[in-house]
Amino acid sequence: MRLRDLGHDVILYSAASPEWIASSVGTRRVEVRPWRVDVGIVQRDSLCEEPERTRIAWADAVAGIDRLADDLRGVDLAIVDIAPTALEACRRANVPAVAVGNFDWAWVYAHYSELADLAPQMRTWHAAHPAIALSPGPSLTGFASVREVRAPLALRAVPVRPRVAHKAVLVGFGGLGLDGLDAWLPELPGVTYVIAPPGPRLQRPDVLWVDDVPFASLLGGVDAVLTKPGYGVLSDTN
Repeated sequence: MRLRDLGHDVILYSAASPEWIASSVGTRRVEVRPWRVDVGIVQRDSLCEEPERTRIAWADAVAGIDRLADDLRGVDLAIVDIAPTALEACRRANVPAVAVGNFDWAWVYAHYSELADLAPQMRTWHAAHPAIALSPGPSLTGFASVREVRAPLALRAVPVRPRVAHKAVLVGFGGLGLDGLDAWLPELPGVTYVIAPPGPRLQRPDVLWVDDVPFASLLGGVDAVLTKPGYGVLSDTN
């Protein structure tokens, strides 16, 4: 991590699995504090949202803001993945914070009739902080200032072409997956589906399982991608 290379101590607040953190940033380079600071939208899988459970999760996160603020005291700077409760915790702890994201949850919640009433509170918690908006994405709402970043934030991976005789279609629905994926995928003449971790192994002759090539490299080597509308995949396919 660049911050660590510059001599800073880095604390990562995350509910991600230890295995994912170790593979992404390395546990020796950061102090990891298991903490769910972001609610987002509670989902059964990558395409099915659950607004009622989201409201419950949001209430729990709001109730824990002061506890998070206490844990943050003494930190010099927080870089927040757009979570409004974490931003409010930083304000209460008097910790400077910068929000980073390609959308904000107030914008998302405003589009759900079951959640729209929560959006104004989120924008209020945005107001004390600057933000960095990643492209592509909608405009960030309610922040003290917004700086847009359009240049790539990471180096492009080297494309790797899967070993298939037909058209290769990469299937990627993230860590949440997709219930009944086997039934969702139609058999198409001349098409081989490519699936990589954390996707499931499907025992079909038209599916190729690849677990020894980085996902970003597969993205650059296939003919098409079947995925949810996630920022990471959409950005990498551009």
